[in-house]
Amino acid sequence: MDRSLYRVRPVAPRDIAVVQELTELCHEHDEGNGKDPSGWKVLVEHLLSPIPNPIQEHAVILVAEEVATRIVVGVVTAGPAGKWAVELRAGLRPEALEQFNRRVGEIYEVAVHPDHRRRGIGCELMNEVCGSSVGRRWWLGLWFFHDQDAGAAAFHGRMAPLWPQGNPLMVLEPGGSGVIIRYLNNGMRAVFAPFRSGVEVVQDLRGVQAIAGLFTGVPWTAPRQRRGAAHGARSAKALRKQEKKARGRARG
Repeated sequence: MDRSLYRVRPVAPRDIAVVQELTELCHEHDEGNGKDPSGWKVLVEHLLSPIPNPIQEHAVILVAEEVATRIVVGVVTAGPAGKWAVELRAGLRPEALEQFNRRVGEIYEVAVHPDHRRRGIGCELMNEVCGSSVGRRWWLGLWFFHDQDAGAAAFHGRMAPLWPQGNPLMVLEPGGSGVIIRYLNNGMRAVFAPFRSGVEVVQDLRGVQAIAGLFTGVPWTAPRQRRGAAHGARSAKALRKQEKKARGRARG
């Protein structure tokens, strides 16, 4: 990114409307992309609140603006692992839950106006958020995108390794078994960025790829987590069956 043309700064109250328009523009063709405008508004309200709150310590929104015009042309939003991790958290033992909340961060959104792409703005936003006071505490950064987004895989692959397409996202328990933390269905892809030594991708006892080194010195899951994972597998199987039926009806 040419710093004489663009700069990155924290979001300000005056940016809220234009940033929402920007994210809607960037995702207008992404049906069912999972973006939650109401959730984004709540995040911004907490970050900009004059009353101190936990969100201000654990989340961050940065924008990129043109130096000459001060027009916002890009945004990145990051914080604790999002809604997909609710069931996972419910299955973690208290010590492991505390480690997960402190060590795992998620980049919820990175968007650049189409007229300003291929100028390094997206990469600069990602670098800035990972180097922020929030990002520096992470042991592992995750973010997700849909493979139908034009050029998305190439862009995100420049930032960090892509999780193998079609494989569920897994982490390694202290005992050596991989445990699913998110199923990646309907074209969803994951990117993982280890920020601490020892956090790396390995093979579990069954030869399945999993992220190791994230949890240290504590039992990882409660017994109900394993039941939850099995339930998730059945749900994913049912979803694939429904999709197959729908394709059959479309052909018929």
